[in-house]
Amino acid sequence: MRVLFVARVLACLVALLVIGCGGSGGGTDAPVARAPKPGVQTSAARAALTDRTSPAAAVRRFWTYVQQGAVPAVLDVYDAKVVSATGLDNFAAALAGQQQAAAGLKLNVLDVQSVARGRLVLVEGLPVVGLKSSYSFFLRRAAGRWKIAYDSFVASALPASINARAQAAAGSESATPAGVKAAEAALSAYRIAGLQEAVKTARRAAASSSTAKKKAASTPSAAATRPPIPTAPAAGATAAPGG
Repeated sequence: MRVLFVARVLACLVALLVIGCGGSGGGTDAPVARAPKPGVQTSAARAALTDRTSPAAAVRRFWTYVQQGAVPAVLDVYDAKVVSATGLDNFAAALAGQQQAAAGLKLNVLDVQSVARGRLVLVEGLPVVGLKSSYSFFLRRAAGRWKIAYDSFVASALPASINARAQAAAGSESATPAGVKAAEAALSAYRIAGLQEAVKTARRAAASSSTAKKKAASTPSAAATRPPIPTAPAAGATAAPGG
């Protein structure tokens, strides 16, 4: 009987210990993952999202197409010159490889700004829980429509995709020299095709502004070139005799 009593007491103590460890008073609970708070949209972003022909609307279509794995539709909103310079195979493979990543992110357009030769659209990707991501899209007019010419999402995905494909082809567990070289070449071609015209335009605008300022500084003002106004002799003064 005594052994049975001791066993019951021990069982009660174990139960109390288990309940105590699982209580809410402990400080070792893991932090609860929360949904990120969306950023505040500017008035320019809100206005652009109501216009189906705006740069912001084009970016939203791009994101939806990537989420759906609709690569042909993605190409329709991208500048054809940029895709051609980058290489259609490289470009399409990079976008196809980002379908799963994009599917888990809700796009939030934060701002739309006017820049040289186009528009800059700033966005963020909101996951269900965790940290949000930030991306930028540069668009320019082509055939009467806004087309994406460069964006940080593709700029990140492109070299990663090329390296992964080269690594798989070589059966290597790490990046191959050939893959790294090909990735660098494709990224360089992508940047040049997408941004070169905008950079040239910005430089021309800066040079024109500088020339105008120099010209304005070297041109005498109207006040400086105006002949002096003769003054009347003071009252009581005697005029000098003529020759």
